[in-house]
Order: sequence, then C-alpha cells, then structure tokens
Amino acid sequence: MRLFLSALESSANIHAKEVIRQLLCLRDSSGGKPCGLETAPLEIVGVFDRALFGEFVAQGVLLNPLYHPRDFSIMGFSDVAVKIPFLLRAQRLLAKSAIGASVIMLMDSSSFHIRLSKRIRSLQEAGSGGVIAPIYYYILPQLWAWKSYRAKSLERYCDTLLGILPFEAECYSKQARESGQFVYVGHPLLDELESSLLDSRVDSRANATTTSHKPACIVFMPGSRRGEIKRIFPTFYQVAKQLPNAKKLLVIPSTFAQDSSDLASLRTIYEISPCTKGALQDFTLCFDTRSALMQADFAFICSGTATLEAALLGVPFVLAYKSAWLDYYIARCFVHLRYIGLANIFYNALCGEKPGCGSSRIHQELIQGAMSVENLLQAYRQVRVQDFIDNAYKLRAYLKHGSARNVAARLLGH
Repeated sequence: MRLFLSALESSANIHAKEVIRQLLCLRDSSGGKPCGLETAPLEIVGVFDRALFGEFVAQGVLLNPLYHPRDFSIMGFSDVAVKIPFLLRAQRLLAKSAIGASVIMLMDSSSFHIRLSKRIRSLQEAGSGGVIAPIYYYILPQLWAWKSYRAKSLERYCDTLLGILPFEAECYSKQARESGQFVYVGHPLLDELESSLLDSRVDSRANATTTSHKPACIVFMPGSRRGEIKRIFPTFYQVAKQLPNAKKLLVIPSTFAQDSSDLASLRTIYEISPCTKGALQDFTLCFDTRSALMQADFAFICSGTATLEAALLGVPFVLAYKSAWLDYYIARCFVHLRYIGLANIFYNALCGEKPGCGSSRIHQELIQGAMSVENLLQAYRQVRVQDFIDNAYKLRAYLKHGSARNVAARLLGH
C-alpha cells in the first residue's frame, strides 16, 4: 500500500502519526484483507516529518518524504509572495508523485491543498485509465469562518471530506452530506487526550493546592514560528518577571529543539532583542506540550491547536496573539469573527451560537494592542478556575470522540 500524505503543519503531523498507528493496527488485525495487500509493506510518500514517524520503520513502513514540513513554513501575506516559485514547483512534483499512490490524504493547509487536489485530479483524468487513487481531505478548511465558496472545489476534487467538527456538515451541499462524501469522523485531539487525562489533571492540581504550598505552575507558549516568537515572547517574558514566586515553564516546539542541549541555537530565536537577553535562564524549558499542560495551573498561549488542547485538559489560559499589522488588517477584511481561539469557536457552537461570532466564551482573547503585560496579568489574576473546568467537560462531551481510527478504517477500506 502506497500512501501519499501531505501534512504541512506540525499539528497535522501529530494527527497523521496517530492515523498511521491505527492504520497499522487495523491492517494487522485484518491480515491486510480490506486492500488485498497481505504481504505488501506500507510506504508513505509526500510531505511529513520523517523523524516523528521514525518508530514505524521497525514495523516495516517505508518512509520517503519529498519535503519536510518546515519547507512550507510561511507566516503572513508577504511570506507567501516570496515563496510562490517554490510552492509552484512543489505542487508539480507532489502531484506527479501522488499519481502512483494507492490512496491520497491531504491535511489542513487549504490554500495549498485545494490547488494540489485540483492538480492531482487533472493528472488522474488525463491518465491512461489505470487505477485512480481516492483523495481524502482530513482536517478541512474553516469554511464557517471565511471563503465558504471553497466547498464547491473540495466537493469537485476530493472523493471524501473527513470533518472533525460536528457543525461542519452545514458548509457542504446536501448531496455531499447524503452521499457520504462528507463524513464527520471526530476530533483528532481526542485521540491523544483520553478523558481520564482531564480527570487526573484536575484531581492532581486540586490535591497540590490543598496538601502543599507549592508555587503556581505557569506555562508560556509564544508560538511555533520565529515571527510569532519575535512578536509575542518579549511581552510574555515581561509577564513572567511579574510572577517571581511561580514556576515558569517555557514550551519549546520540537521543530526548534528536542532537548536543552542546543541552547545556543535557542538563544538566536528567543533572545534576539535587547529586552530578552538572558531570558531563557529565567524559565524551565519544556519540550513536550502535553507534559507542560498537565503540570499547569494557568497558561499564556499563542493561538493554535494548543489552545484547544489546554481547554480539553481543563487548563485555564488566555489566548494572546500579535501578527504583523499589515497581515492583521488584511485578515480583518476577510475574516469577520469575534473569536479566533478554537475552544471559543467550538463553545459558541455548543451554546447554539454562530461559531466564532457568539457572545459566550470559555477563555479570554487578547489580540494585537490588547496583548499588553497589564491585560495578561489581569487575565491570570481574575480567572475563575472552577467555571473553566466545568466548561472544559462540556466541550469534551460536545466533541465526543477521536477520529484516527475512523480515518484509518476509511483509508484501508476504500
């Protein structure tokens, strides 16, 4: 079985890894019968983090990435213009490679993958009539936020649309919903966050509060891209200095380092301005998001999947984000949302409101100029912990279940 996988984001790679794990389990338990590939090894080709998938090599999986996800790291509209020649070359190479696959899975990154799906479909239709690999799109674009017209392209170029949100179905045609082209498979974060984790974290923090006088554990997550860190970390550092008695954890993305052995390199990312010189020595560095959040009493988090992860673990937090001003104003012209945090968007839907536009919220968001030291400290000091935990349980119940096993079953049973 040859799987063409394109996962450009670090979070997509984490979710893809769980799909591969489930795919191998299902294939082994069925003897490969769904595909008639009892003896054929699984080969994965495309865009993915080979190091992250390394554990599968021992199970006979062949890993042949054409690009690393970091090659596609783009932040803002100006970055896109610079990278257009590379992106066009990559699309041509990836489309040709996908033609020889048994099955194709595109994940997230809609601005790239919708065009790639169109190119792949064109090559398939111009082919010699051989086996045409089905195209699965997993982690769909946020049509409920902007560019809803993209639904037509997705339905035209993709065979199956794997939705991770209960309300996503409304964005697609009646035909796509009734024919099974659109399928709700569950949210991938729940594959990694068993319900017991929320219970154990809540219990452990409650016990720590009542049985000891340990300092509060505060987690800082200023982003996974250099541009984000440059804009956000200086403010986070000033906040950290206002919390002298707290244990302060700084989460380092795996794309930058796997451990603290490369401090010199990390300093070129986190200590590039005069106000952050020597900053890293004031934090305990953590290289695992889950581990950091399980210890946390509160977190300051840049937007992204980590905000939803924190919510599902019952970690009170504030979302803090600052982009380049030009990017911000351009985005405001196209995206008309009150909230940008996934947890708030889903909580709106849970409360029967339009996702991202409702009045209810599970956490505070401080964007652009509102992301000040004073506002961040106020958000920390005024948080209602029990209310947050109660809402975390509601959110987990709303999202229901994980999706990796459902996705793997479809990849095997096409």
